[in-house]
Order: sequence, then C-alpha cells, then structure tokens
Amino acid sequence: MDGLELDPAVLQRRLRHLANAVSRLERFRDIPLEQLEADDGTDWAVLHGLQICIQAVLDISAHVLASTGATVPDQYRTGILMLGKLRVLPEEFAGRIAAMAGFRNILVHD
Repeated sequence: MDGLELDPAVLQRRLRHLANAVSRLERFRDIPLEQLEADDGTDWAVLHGLQICIQAVLDISAHVLASTGATVPDQYRTGILMLGKLRVLPEEFAGRIAAMAGFRNILVHD
C-alpha cells in the first residue's frame, strides 16, 4: 500500500512548533522541583510546555509513518517504536523516548 506523500511543510511547521516550545521551556531548566511544585502558574506552564513538545513529536511520527505506507498505530508509543524499526530514528533512541507517549497521557488525563 502506498503512503500519503510526505509533506515537508507539515514537518517544518511541527518542528518549528517543537523548537519554540522547547525554547520557552528553557527558562525553567534550573528551577528546583520544590519551587516548581510550589508555584501553580510555573508548574502549569512547564506541564503544558511538555505536553506541547510531546504532541509535536507524536504528530511528526504519525505523519512520517503515514508517508511510508505503514499503518499508523492507535497507540502513540508504538508509532515511535515503529520509527526505530523503519530506521527513521536510531532504534535505541526510539526505545528510550517511546515512554513520552505514556507521559503525555498522564499530562492530558490526570
């Protein structure tokens, strides 16, 4: 089965969105956990920023998989692991970051 055509503009938009969110999170890098937890606004900003970053990665993953003709799995974690199997990402790296999908679900649902 042929995949959808890989759209570089979609990837560029998602990557810019990801880079912007990472850049915004950088300012919180050196704040101790206790301080983050004590300030609801800061805590919310960090959690929201992480959610945005993870979702961008998952969106990119789904777009790339669709372009290969692979079935886009209904579980985000599986999509990331498939990128490793297809050698789009180094397989070890894909295995290390796949857990972000579960963390995204915690951020969204809990």
